[in-house]
Amino acid sequence: MLLLTLAVAARAQCAEPYTYDAMDASLAVFESAIRTGEIDAANEQLRSISERLPCVAGVVDRQRLATYARWTAMTAFYDQDEGAALRWALASRNADAGLPWPEWIGATHPFRGMATAAEDPPVGVVPNASLAPPKGGGIFLSGHLVLEPRARAEVPVLVQVLDKKGRWVDAFWQDGAAFPDSILAEATGEELEAPRWWTGDAPQLAAAPPPRKPKGDGPNVGALVVAVGTAVAGGALYGLAWMTAESLPEAENADEAAILRTRANALVVASGAAGIASVGATIGVFAGQESAGVGVRVRF
Repeated sequence: MLLLTLAVAARAQCAEPYTYDAMDASLAVFESAIRTGEIDAANEQLRSISERLPCVAGVVDRQRLATYARWTAMTAFYDQDEGAALRWALASRNADAGLPWPEWIGATHPFRGMATAAEDPPVGVVPNASLAPPKGGGIFLSGHLVLEPRARAEVPVLVQVLDKKGRWVDAFWQDGAAFPDSILAEATGEELEAPRWWTGDAPQLAAAPPPRKPKGDGPNVGALVVAVGTAVAGGALYGLAWMTAESLPEAENADEAAILRTRANALVVASGAAGIASVGATIGVFAGQESAGVGVRVRF
């Protein structure tokens, strides 16, 4: 059986993404064929899925992957290849331990009994090495994020390498912890972090929220408008004060001169207050405050 001679770390050649609609259709054809004894037709569907699963866009759906692995185990079981049947049954459990059984495979079915009783093998670890995902991205084994080069021995896994936006970089089938050098680096002791877009509880990608601009990083546009406006107002008031003072010699009597002098002084005070307000607003521009400025009320 071609499917059971898994090529370790075989790279996918993806002309286009593999859709779940196409996968679901193949799984449905497989189930119908295996129930009617059409083994060759069933194997052809599994062969197609195996070749195309690495071309899934984004983190693979764990339940669908587990279903594929279970059916691969069943074909090996019917072919009396106990070793392959056990490995793929464990691969199904590894992807989704809670995958329900269909009604036509009851609790007493011999294949179900074998798969349920299979013991988990030990975990293999690549010594003195760490994973090397793309910056901000991640490496996934059968739909699960991994931060260390470790996996259960001899259990087939789908390895996916995704970038900081969750986009496909590489994907391939792998047996156990046989990680290729392309995704390994020398151990540094530093722990990897999950990608920002990864929710951890679903195979679908989570849209990464746009980065929030920290306060103080760049000018506050609203405060800039206030600063400019108050500066212009202050200049205009000072100009009026100067013009009023210039008209003092033309006053016809002492009372008119006193009125002009009072008005000029008031305008000077108002222009100074506007200047203070402008300075306060300018501070708000570069401090990134949501509201800035000094409230000034001048009463004549």
